[in-house]
Formats: sequence, structure tokens, C-alpha cells
Amino acid sequence: MLEIKELRINVICRFNLYKDIVCDDNKTLWRLENNLGKRLKPLKKLTYSEKRKAYRINSVWVSRKRLLNLRYDSIENIVLIEDKLPF
Repeated sequence: MLEIKELRINVICRFNLYKDIVCDDNKTLWRLENNLGKRLKPLKKLTYSEKRKAYRINSVWVSRKRLLNLRYDSIENIVLIEDKLPF
């Protein structure tokens, strides 16, 4: 039997200046796959730094407060199949 691994992200919000960053229903931030010039950046789960009280987005520290101000609601479902998963 073939088992298909997939990742489901239930998006509840996005951010104005960061179009490729989404927040899921578990309040986890994800950077979606995007093209930056000639380079393809894969899907990534963003980690929160307690020391700086910020997330690292595109080599820049962005505070949680700033992200809350840039947030807008968006209800979407994103499904990624095994060959697209980075881990």
C-alpha cells in the first residue's frame, strides 16, 4: 500500500508587507515557497526568538507587534504533497 505524505496548512491570516508569510490555525508562521530573483526559496516554518521577541524574515528581524499591526484575515487551505516538502 502506498502512503502519501502531505502537509495541510489552514491559513487564518496573512501580512501586508510580507505576502509570502502566512499564519496557520495553530498560530505558527510559515514562509511559502517563492521566487526571489533567480533563486527559489522553499517552504519554511519560521521560529520565534524569545530573546529578541521577533521572527527572522528574509534576513531581517521583525517583531511580533509589527506583524500584528500588518495582519489581515484570510481563510485558505494549502495542501503540499510529499515531493514538495522540505523535510
